[in-house]
Amino acid sequence: MRQFLFLVALFISFGFSAQEKRSIFLKVKDAYRLMKVRTALDEGDYDLSTALCQKYLLENQGDARLTYRLALSELKNRNYSQAIDNFEKVLASTTDVKGEFRYDYASALQKKGAFEKAKSQNDLYLASLKKYDKSSKKKAERLNFELEFAQNLIQTPVQAKITNLGSNINTSYDEYGPAVLADGSEILFTSRRPSTTGGKRDPYDSKYLEDIYSSLWNDSMKIWQKASALQGKLNTDNHDGILSIAPSADQVFIYRNEGDAGKGAGDIYVSRKLTSGMYSSAKTLGEPINTTYFESSASITGDGKRLFFISEDKRGMGRADIYYSDKISSKQWSKPVNLGDQINTEQDERMVFVHPNGNEIYFSSNGHASVGGYDIYKSTFVDGKWTTPQNLGYPINTFDDEINFSITQDRKKAYISKYAEDGFGGLDLFEVDLSSYDISVIKNLQYKPQTKKQVKEAKKAKN
Repeated sequence: MRQFLFLVALFISFGFSAQEKRSIFLKVKDAYRLMKVRTALDEGDYDLSTALCQKYLLENQGDARLTYRLALSELKNRNYSQAIDNFEKVLASTTDVKGEFRYDYASALQKKGAFEKAKSQNDLYLASLKKYDKSSKKKAERLNFELEFAQNLIQTPVQAKITNLGSNINTSYDEYGPAVLADGSEILFTSRRPSTTGGKRDPYDSKYLEDIYSSLWNDSMKIWQKASALQGKLNTDNHDGILSIAPSADQVFIYRNEGDAGKGAGDIYVSRKLTSGMYSSAKTLGEPINTTYFESSASITGDGKRLFFISEDKRGMGRADIYYSDKISSKQWSKPVNLGDQINTEQDERMVFVHPNGNEIYFSSNGHASVGGYDIYKSTFVDGKWTTPQNLGYPINTFDDEINFSITQDRKKAYISKYAEDGFGGLDLFEVDLSSYDISVIKNLQYKPQTKKQVKEAKKAKN
């Protein structure tokens, strides 16, 4: 507000007419409002940017710049139908759209499965780019690939029945990170509800900090009981999220961020299950697994000897990569090993879950062939190397992001977090019936984008 008043005073101090002063005042006012909306968007506070746009549009109806930013806010908040409506309002008022508009519009259309229309808008965006704008071109080409891949994948859906876990588990807030005991008697998960310990919100997205919740399976009624915050010392007044339960059921791995209201880097912790059934205070895994960078997602093999995890270590191949570390002693782990470019990409790997046999991993990535954004993939360790990751297929993977996934030892059931228009709000937890699942129906559709090294080698071969 001080900036706004200063600018107004600066202009009014000059000898302009009353009409000119009013015109300048309105321009400065509009610029200030756009700046506030842009700041909220940059900070990831999409609820605020949406509210600001709606408020300002009451006074300035039909303003294309505000309507575009409202569409962006709705897109980021996964309100795709509303986003598309606002993108179309902009196009109805002007065809002179620039910058990322058509790419953003295409992204919203992709999330609703309007592939042909999305490609049309994205092609217009591609045509508008300058030759030197290589990063934008790469991004747009990736979107076109996703659109084509999605069209092919949904024509060969896999047999998987997906069921929302219901109101005893899910709320209007985010629920994710499902971890189920081997006997299926209990599920642990992460939620960002108002009941979080300490009641704090994350300064970056304004959501409540994470806590771990638990629900027991009622076998006679065939339902999950009403979830409640996990008893004991695992939940603190900072971010606390469940990562996985060891196959032995005697320990859990959690994510904890001990910075001020979620401002820390984030590390992996372990907690032992006591004879009382409660969990001990969590202890950091320490170096070399945890670093000064962001570590998250951890899953251990059935023999307890190898831990797979995610790290944003700058020496990796992308934003975050999958690593493994072997247990040397009760308190010591070996130097982490990157799984290599067969698994990791130049983009982002977000989650990893290892089957108890130690030779089968499931992970989330936005760098392999996806239906849209992050998808879940499977790879098997055969003859000393990991096989080419296979997309688990549609409808397990959808046009939106799929990040959290765990599977039972017999591979008959899986648990996943998803955004669903008919859900309870935010991320919900779902059960996936895999009793008739066959991944081979989509095997020929797998594809992995080339690395920079492969692109260079291909160009040399052509020359």
